[in-house]
Amino acid sequence: MKNTTILFISKLFEKGTLFLFFIFFGRYFGKEAFGEYSYLFSIASFLFAFMDVGGEFYQIKLFADKKSNKVILNIIFIKTALFLILLSAVLVWGNFYLTLLVISFYIESVISVVRSSFYFDKKFALAATYNIFEKTLFILLFVFSSISVNNLLFMYSSLATSKLLQILLIYVNKYKKIDKRELGLDVSFIKEYLLNAWSYILHSLLVIFFGQFSIIILKKLNVSYSEIAVYSVSIKILMAIVTLFPDILFRQYYPVIARLIIENKEGLRDYL
Repeated sequence: MKNTTILFISKLFEKGTLFLFFIFFGRYFGKEAFGEYSYLFSIASFLFAFMDVGGEFYQIKLFADKKSNKVILNIIFIKTALFLILLSAVLVWGNFYLTLLVISFYIESVISVVRSSFYFDKKFALAATYNIFEKTLFILLFVFSSISVNNLLFMYSSLATSKLLQILLIYVNKYKKIDKRELGLDVSFIKEYLLNAWSYILHSLLVIFFGQFSIIILKKLNVSYSEIAVYSVSIKILMAIVTLFPDILFRQYYPVIARLIIENKEGLRDYL
């Protein structure tokens, strides 16, 4: 019950922060700007599926089989390589706002590796602390950008900046003194990781499809950004409500189930 409460508070704080962000965005920059943000966010979400390579579903399963700092660092290397490829394509497109969103999604994909490690080790309070720290910085940055600076570019940057500060804090506290022997690349692991990732990527695309694809379609049908903004907020509220408790339960029990599956333990029955 303690772990469930910790995860619930963290998730509720995260969702509340995002809705506060939407309110400030729409209030100070208008529905047109928020509609454009929603459209670019949808595009970045699809790119994120390829950059994140299965996310926590895949990572936790790998940790159940073999967890080490070297595995974590190799996963981060893979995500970084894919991010640089996608970033090159986005830079050719020439939309700076989309570039900032893609960067923020990349940083989130790196954070998810460490977060998966925390969940696997049952360090829910530590994961929640880092998450609340990031969201608090996010609040301060977008409130400052709205009220004081009133700059749309700064508003877009606030998402990536808060995530970057979180990953720097994690690095200082957890990985600064990492053994140099764990920094090497494992080519066989990288090949296996990429070969087995396709089903997890498809799953991520399917989830994103339900929440984001309709926004892209609306833009292609020449629906105004103002109308897209209203529709986007409705979808985000719905998805937040629907996914809140499943996400909490997944983060708490999936690492245990993954470990039991790998170890072929009879104790798996207790979680079914």
